[in-house]
Amino acid sequence: MSIGDAEKPRNFGNTGRRLLLYFKQLKGKLLVAISMTVLSTAFTVLAPEILGRVTTQLYLGVTTGIFLWDKMITTLLLLTVIYLISQVFAFAQNFLMAEITSRIIYLIRRDLNIKLNRLPLRFLDSKTHGELLSRVTNDVETVSSTLQHSFTQIISSLTTLVGISVMMLLINVWISLVAFAVIPLALFTSSIIIKASQKYFINQQAFIGAMNGHVEEMYTAYSVVRSFNYEEEAKA
Repeated sequence: MSIGDAEKPRNFGNTGRRLLLYFKQLKGKLLVAISMTVLSTAFTVLAPEILGRVTTQLYLGVTTGIFLWDKMITTLLLLTVIYLISQVFAFAQNFLMAEITSRIIYLIRRDLNIKLNRLPLRFLDSKTHGELLSRVTNDVETVSSTLQHSFTQIISSLTTLVGISVMMLLINVWISLVAFAVIPLALFTSSIIIKASQKYFINQQAFIGAMNGHVEEMYTAYSVVRSFNYEEEAKA
């Protein structure tokens, strides 16, 4: 396959199930991290409603000339506590997900090392060193970044969507329905962008593998390159 060709996953379902096996080994900590993400997002969604009460009290104070400072200060203190609790849960979730991700990546690299040692020589000879290094380093780092950031972001986004939808319906049903009508259009646009960008991401990983292969072979075999006057061809 050329670098410019987009390769689709050969067995995405099986790969996903194998990845879930790593999650099962840390399911206790993972459930705690998910719970912290949900709680942090829930408090963040609740905060604007409390802030709206302060705004209403200020508006009534301006219009009537009577400011209930004790009530406003109490509400602001409650708002501060809510934000602090949200940040504490967010910090704990990030810390725990970093630990979970590190452990899962360690297990993946351990199994990958065992797999590489079992591969036949004909497979190793058919691949450049850089391509193999790209699989072991860049691809695994991509999985690590996805687990640590995208995974929790998905949970946070879903919780935020549900929480904001409930708050919007409680405030005004008709305006909420107008906002909900835009969601299918946003999903349709996102799906188009994802499909269009997927091939570029695959090409990026292929280019990285080719570049690593060229650099690794040229520098590792530098004495051979010099011996056969291959410098100009190596630059090309």
